[in-house]
Amino acid sequence: MLLATGDEFAGYRIQRLLGSDGTGEVYLAQDPRLPRFDALKILPAHLATDISYRQRFEREADLAATLSHPHIVAVHDRGEERGRLWISMDFVDGTDAARLLRESGPIPVPAVLDIVDAVADALDYAHERGLLHRDVKPANILLSTPQHGPRRILLSDFGVARRADEVSGLTSTNSVSYVSPEQLTGQQVDRRSDQYSLALTAYELLCGTKPFDGSNAATVIAQQLNAAPPRIGGVRPDLAAADPVFTRALAKHPDGRFATCGEFAVALRSSLTGTAPAPVVTGAPAAAPMAPPATVPPTFGYAEPAGLAPPYPPFPTSPTVAGYPHPVGSAPPYPAPTPMKRSRSGVVGIAVPAILAVLLAVAITFAVAVPGRSGPAPAAAEPDWEPYVAAAKTVAEAIYTSDYRTVDQDYQRILDITTGPLHDDFKEHADVVIDGTRSLEGVSSATAVGAGLEKLGTDRADVIVAVKVQTGRASWRDPFPDVERLRLTIERVGDEYKASRMQEVR
Repeated sequence: MLLATGDEFAGYRIQRLLGSDGTGEVYLAQDPRLPRFDALKILPAHLATDISYRQRFEREADLAATLSHPHIVAVHDRGEERGRLWISMDFVDGTDAARLLRESGPIPVPAVLDIVDAVADALDYAHERGLLHRDVKPANILLSTPQHGPRRILLSDFGVARRADEVSGLTSTNSVSYVSPEQLTGQQVDRRSDQYSLALTAYELLCGTKPFDGSNAATVIAQQLNAAPPRIGGVRPDLAAADPVFTRALAKHPDGRFATCGEFAVALRSSLTGTAPAPVVTGAPAAAPMAPPATVPPTFGYAEPAGLAPPYPPFPTSPTVAGYPHPVGSAPPYPAPTPMKRSRSGVVGIAVPAILAVLLAVAITFAVAVPGRSGPAPAAAEPDWEPYVAAAKTVAEAIYTSDYRTVDQDYQRILDITTGPLHDDFKEHADVVIDGTRSLEGVSSATAVGAGLEKLGTDRADVIVAVKVQTGRASWRDPFPDVERLRLTIERVGDEYKASRMQEVR
């Protein structure tokens, strides 16, 4: 339902459409009682018939209306009209961070730090009052047009409740680009989920690109759950000092992250400017850092970008936001990301059927197992390494090859050449992956372009394989890097050689 200028809705007179997305349409509207203009958000019709959603919407909208913070868009009213739930908020005359990125590219560091400080203050303030945001992203960060004083930074969309098991618009890549792993897997969320989303947002504002990106939602979901966060220093070498901050803030498990958004903001500013000490960690202790992977042969390395793009466009920065004080203290070492809880062989368990259907449709592409244990010591008579390398190349090609027209045979091929925990995981998810591949009409093929022996033992070897993947459907154009690298553990089973574990190599 789109409203035209002059239409009335819940007593509000519509002036114009400000924007729309999967969560509804937002209009500039004349307040029915006061001489002012509000932002009127009208939610999709189906939400009004969802009893649990209605109850949560009313509860969270009422709680949001009690928030009074310089960086939170104030909520004025809420209700239902013509079968649609609605909520009215302050109208902020200006732009949002997503539009600014589209128009100008990466935002200068001082401005990003001001934005992160302001949004972190707003989130911590709301968290202390029992309200989570659940949708922190550049489009929800409003930047006022400076008129009488500095530009204001405000976080919008508080009070627009989201179901605990909801990921808005799984078919939209943008919708899942800022969602935490625990949201994607239907687990309970807390303030650290908003901190994760804020870190994703900060990365994009600084680099102009999302940390996890792809041509379809399934690709992004798989990266969110399985892929290590990319180093910001790899995109912008001048920001390499912030690598450990983002590594921690984007940990897969909440316990590995900062306890509050403010702690992340202080650590980020400290890493990039050295003007503020890092915070004392008050949350649950993070897991111990993961051991670094074994050295990969040089032929499988990659080169970091040699330099930066031309100077970043100017952005009128506001003075540093005073906001609310953050805890300060000496900075502890930042731990490596803590992996999500995994099934017996390490593939991430997924609790939400709706996400399983999308994610596992390309699970073959992104199945990532925990690093295999070290193989036994080499025997006195050195085993023949060639069958292990040949088997690894065969397995890698099979895992990345899929055709919705022959998916049953393709998948059976994978089961035939795997063993142990890797075989069990593929077998466990067979029905979902096969059905998902058919529904997405997925087509891909792979060629092993290189392979090297990393470790050789008795009846067991670790092999690094480089695979070039090609896809045959336009909407699947970019789900893979040009060359995918895998570490495969190959075991001798009788007269056959099969893969028991797999790890993505970056």
